[in-house]
Amino acid sequence: MTVAELTEKCGEPTSRESKTEDVKARNNNVGLMLKVGETTVETWTYDRGANPAMVVIIVDGQIKSIDRQK
Repeated sequence: MTVAELTEKCGEPTSRESKTEDVKARNNNVGLMLKVGETTVETWTYDRGANPAMVVIIVDGQIKSIDRQK
């Protein structure tokens, strides 16, 4: 499922959080971790009334997980 399909089926989320995280890789020559890029992680929450909320994790525009919040 794409983000567009999710939005079409479920509507806008009740809340959204977005953060940018560094992507790091080990430099084999010196053994240090170096920043090689950035990734955007979004957390969408759908409040479903009496049912547990649904939490969707989206990384760089791709849905990575859909879970029920406890």
